[in-house]
Amino acid sequence: MVKVASGISPYRKWQELHFTGTELLAGQGGDDGDADGDGLSNLAEYAFGTNPRVAQATATEFAVGGDGVGVVEILGERYLQVSIQKPAAVDGAWYAAQFGSGLASWLPASPGPQANDVYEVVEDSATRYTVRDKTPLSGAQKRFARVHLLLAE
Repeated sequence: MVKVASGISPYRKWQELHFTGTELLAGQGGDDGDADGDGLSNLAEYAFGTNPRVAQATATEFAVGGDGVGVVEILGERYLQVSIQKPAAVDGAWYAAQFGSGLASWLPASPGPQANDVYEVVEDSATRYTVRDKTPLSGAQKRFARVHLLLAE
């Protein structure tokens, strides 16, 4: 968990910067609020580094990075690899991935920053997050991946 010196989470500090106490109590400044009506919740605005008072022309989403989603070969084995461009730096944000052989079953079960035996973090820089599945692809086997942006409370 990331905390600022005052003991207030970075997200809570951001809320207080952008909303009045009345707006926070009324829910307009809450996680699911959308003060500018652009379809992005306040939590998403924080995560993407956008202003919750200024409507975005289009919904902001993670951009698939330079290498995108693809298959890489290592020592004769093929693996699914995903690369995303990170949004603007956000205090208290971290990334985690999940991989699976179907859309109903993901591993690790609870994504987190801890080491795991499911995937390898290839790059975690200020601008890119790249992960590679540790389960090799074989034959017609399908593998799926998803990346999470998680915020400290």
